[in-house]
Amino acid sequence: MQRRRLLQALATLGAATSPAVEAIQYIRDGVDRTIGRDETSHLDDWEESVAEYGYTYVVVPPQRLLRNLAADLVTVQQITGRRTGERSLPSWYRVTGGLAALMAARAWPL
Repeated sequence: MQRRRLLQALATLGAATSPAVEAIQYIRDGVDRTIGRDETSHLDDWEESVAEYGYTYVVVPPQRLLRNLAADLVTVQQITGRRTGERSLPSWYRVTGGLAALMAARAWPL
């Protein structure tokens, strides 16, 4: 959720261009490597994000919810693509499925 808030703040400032987003991800990855964290250690954060989406699903405006879900879904798909063959892969698939299900349900006309 913090990553998404940061990206939203950058978009508000007009800095959400691809190079800016890539620079932020590069910095975050560098910090994670320095303190010994990798993407696997972020799995709990992503599972928490899916749960949070479930709670805020009916109160967040659809446009904002879909934008956030889409950004997170792309990010998780990129992570999953890099984690092939690992034991944690089913957990990443669960996160991906949760995000995709919420996105599909919210995109469906009510």
